[in-house]
Amino acid sequence: MQKQSFLKIFLIAIISFAAFLPGLVFAQSDATLDRIVSQIESLYPPLEGYVIAVEGNGLTLDLKRGMAVKKGDRLKLIRYGRELFHPVTKKKVGRKETDLGEVEILEVRKDFSHARSLNPTALPKEGDGVRSPFQKLTFLVAPPNIKTRKKIDADRLRLNLEKKLNRHPRFEVPAFDFGLWMIDEKLNETSALKSKSLRRLKRKVNVDLILIPNVHTIKGKMVLSYKLVSSKDGSLQKQAQVLSDDLPAAQTRREMGRGTQTSFDAKNQPFKFI
Repeated sequence: MQKQSFLKIFLIAIISFAAFLPGLVFAQSDATLDRIVSQIESLYPPLEGYVIAVEGNGLTLDLKRGMAVKKGDRLKLIRYGRELFHPVTKKKVGRKETDLGEVEILEVRKDFSHARSLNPTALPKEGDGVRSPFQKLTFLVAPPNIKTRKKIDADRLRLNLEKKLNRHPRFEVPAFDFGLWMIDEKLNETSALKSKSLRRLKRKVNVDLILIPNVHTIKGKMVLSYKLVSSKDGSLQKQAQVLSDDLPAAQTRREMGRGTQTSFDAKNQPFKFI
């Protein structure tokens, strides 16, 4: 009787640990994806400044060396208006803004930068604002390229990446299956980034960047690397890799059952994750 009770307790402990283990692994994998999102965020920090002097078409901005600005960057030029208040709470919610076009950074110095207005009809003045265009970034996540003996659930990894990006306040992943579109268009990773293919993609969905994840091993260690490319011209924006031995393992057939996208019409609703 005592032996049966011990066996029962042992089996309960094993079952409880098995139920807890996936959550632990997900938490570890979650940290890996957090690092990737943080790396992308650092590449596109929000940037705002002011026009502090105007000389003809030339502008002096309060953006200086050490900030996320460089020669050739284009920023939005904004005319600030009256303050706006919430009609019920009476709290200040911002200021009225009028877009005046763009400015191009010509030179970044220690304490300021020189720029020029790209809109010949705009009349910039001191106190106007400048702002980076990447206040909100939209992504597509390509199917992960798995090059390892360990069985990795590529679809789950892609969904987890999309979920992480969608949780960021400045990032968004539209409801569009990029991998399915590639299959439908008979494209691979290389041909999908050609100018002609990207123009066709733009007619289906409007995004800023495409994230291409890859899983491989280096000296026995699992590595999740990625490339971030522009959806405009396919140019490489960033590539990096993160060590990770906790990527989602391949699931059984019963676990893998899920709906399949059947339309490539552009939608505004984000993915729903279960």
